[in-house]
Amino acid sequence: MITWHRKKTQWLNAHSEPVNFSDIISKINERRSNDIYVGCDSHKKSGVYIFAVVIALHLKGNGGIFFFYRNRSKDKQLDNIHIRLMKETELTLRIARKIQEQISDRSIHVHLDINPKTIYASSIVLPSAVSWVKSCGFTPSVKPDAWASSCLADAFAR
Repeated sequence: MITWHRKKTQWLNAHSEPVNFSDIISKINERRSNDIYVGCDSHKKSGVYIFAVVIALHLKGNGGIFFFYRNRSKDKQLDNIHIRLMKETELTLRIARKIQEQISDRSIHVHLDINPKTIYASSIVLPSAVSWVKSCGFTPSVKPDAWASSCLADAFAR
């Protein structure tokens, strides 16, 4: 089990202002025609892994809005890329399911920060992560199409 520095999740909006998860659900409900995306990324900085999870709403033709939270861990297990990427997948699925529990009539796009090209280390977890996401009833996207994880979450995990 991974040890986290922060026990309580603090969601933030794009301006890094605190928001409650219920407020995020309200925003999703207000924007019924917008697609929902969830993704996660992590980076190691000064011996600490920083994970960022993002919920994004694509406002067709008008950009989008997003929310994120960060968590940190010094757990040495995370040095193993397989463990770290599966933890990213787990965190993404946890949030996708949490949204789905409250909004069951919308599809949620799950973005994974995994490159399918075998020259990249992340490709090793592709079959496991994709199968896991599909078994939970979601459709996964991987690089280069997984912008919620590889762009948005990436920026907040640094």
